[in-house]
Amino acid sequence: MMKKTTQSNFTLNPWVKNILAMLGLFIIIALAWYFRTILAYVAISAVLALVGRPVTDFLSSLGYKRFKFPRSLAAALTILLIFGLIFLFFRIFIPVILKQAKELSTIDYSQWMAQFQAPFQKLQDAWQSLNGGKSNVSIQAFLLEKINPLTSVNFLSNFITLLTGFLGNLFIALFSITFITFFFLKEEKLFTNMLLVLVPSKKEKALLRAIDSINHLLIRYFIGLTTEVTFIIILVTLGMMLVGIKFQNAMVIGLFAGMVNVVPYVGPLIGTSFGLLLGMVTHLHEGSGMLTLILLMLTVFAIVHLIDNLVFQPWIYSSSVHAHPLEIFLVILMAGSLWGIAGMIVAIPTYTVFRVLAREFLYNLKLVKKLTKKMNV
Repeated sequence: MMKKTTQSNFTLNPWVKNILAMLGLFIIIALAWYFRTILAYVAISAVLALVGRPVTDFLSSLGYKRFKFPRSLAAALTILLIFGLIFLFFRIFIPVILKQAKELSTIDYSQWMAQFQAPFQKLQDAWQSLNGGKSNVSIQAFLLEKINPLTSVNFLSNFITLLTGFLGNLFIALFSITFITFFFLKEEKLFTNMLLVLVPSKKEKALLRAIDSINHLLIRYFIGLTTEVTFIIILVTLGMMLVGIKFQNAMVIGLFAGMVNVVPYVGPLIGTSFGLLLGMVTHLHEGSGMLTLILLMLTVFAIVHLIDNLVFQPWIYSSSVHAHPLEIFLVILMAGSLWGIAGMIVAIPTYTVFRVLAREFLYNLKLVKKLTKKMNV
């Protein structure tokens, strides 16, 4: 009598599955880092396509009788509209900024520092007393030494040289982004189909859910970020005008403060420092009223940043991407350590993408469950 043989199905241990999944994720991250420039072009193009798709859909829906507006033409017009708005923005503000830069280069900083002669003398006396009268360092001379190189012709010429090299790389980037964005707008599902090729067939539904969630979250994030920047520009500009800053100077201060505010935590400090510097050097005639002007400007920045911290940032970071403020802070800190200012700017949208993907494909991990439990999209 022959014995029956049983065939057992081979199944991987859940821990082994998780380890393999994490290994695959690590390989993907390594490849993404190696091709980071290309992926950055694709990511920027995807965002532009996300913003411009409603316009393309509207234009392509137009038609008369048998004539239908070609989608390729609609995509091209959408790109022209996007870049036209960007050009218009710089066309309005760049001449104002250049005018202020020219004025700054002609300022006699010795005269400006003389406005603070009395406070500097008190600081100098305090420094001398701390060092037992042995220090010969002049605080005023030290500050002048640091400020003068920033306004010299050599500094400006070196800056222009660096800017020329940057513009060359910028041209390549703009061409690549425009080319990719055109096809993303022309073919609605092109970006999605590119991603579907990278996953097994049984994971396609999970990926489609992840793409929908990412689109939803990032749209809310960018709308919130744009709203935040716009209101900060308006509030700072109005505040500077109220304390006596001329309109053009106030607009430059507000514009700079709003634009650098996209850099989490560090941006507000940079904007405040620049605003105070521009306000002081363009009001040398204030004399003894300079200290009052500085205090009023600091008050304006303090109020605006308080509104930003209590209203705008909780809405953007907590409500739009569903993440704890401490979690956001640590992510921004790590991104800044790895990639500097650029890393801090893209930290939140990048982290949002990884959280959504982890929720769909690595939900068995305890850490992933903890980090994504508040995501309801």
